[in-house]
Amino acid sequence: MAEQTALGTMAPRLRRAVAAKDWTALAALDRELASLLRRLAASKSLSRADRRALEEVRQAHAEGRAACARELDLSAERLAVAHERKGGWMAYALNGAPEEDRE
Repeated sequence: MAEQTALGTMAPRLRRAVAAKDWTALAALDRELASLLRRLAASKSLSRADRRALEEVRQAHAEGRAACARELDLSAERLAVAHERKGGWMAYALNGAPEEDRE
């Protein structure tokens, strides 16, 4: 019964973590989901409501994966821009340093 309750609350919890961009919580939920699915697989029987809840969890998990992929792409873009601008920042830092520090 605890597995069914956990299954019923998992999709909204996943969606809240994604909406908040709480990647730490999302990672913890992913681990919790993996454990829950192992326990559900051992039971070998799911009610119609459980199957509906499982489909909701599958959709929420897919949304979470997509959000993580988008965030990864954004991070890669930010790092590329930072890398491109590194030379300018270094020149600024060197030119802004006091005269005695440049020798």
